[in-house]
Amino acid sequence: MKFTLEPRDGLLWVAATGQASVNDVVEIFKKAFDASVGRGSDLILVDCSAVTGALSVLQRFDLGVTAARYAREKPRVFKVAVIGHPPVIDGFAALVASNRGVTAQVFCDPHDAVALLSCFNSGKARGVAN
Repeated sequence: MKFTLEPRDGLLWVAATGQASVNDVVEIFKKAFDASVGRGSDLILVDCSAVTGALSVLQRFDLGVTAARYAREKPRVFKVAVIGHPPVIDGFAALVASNRGVTAQVFCDPHDAVALLSCFNSGKARGVAN
């Protein structure tokens, strides 16, 4: 897998391409969390719409656990929006990560993903700690 990291409108925008691999996806999230900390931000958008292939259920579970564990070691409380479509992205890894303290949600439409993160960026989200 290949990926780029780009600060854009107060978010760290990650664009991933290529064949899905659990090790590559874990590495992408680790680099995104590290880059986000370095920029003083906690808002990450991961665009997986150009990723092909699907991870198994167990791999998606492990991805959610591993990413959340790594994120919780950092001095930020991350909010992550993932863009993708089934079967590549089905929301299971995001659910697992959310259950472990990382706000994560999956979207098919990039505008919806940006809108969610913008709520955190502008303080419009209610009932959720920034």
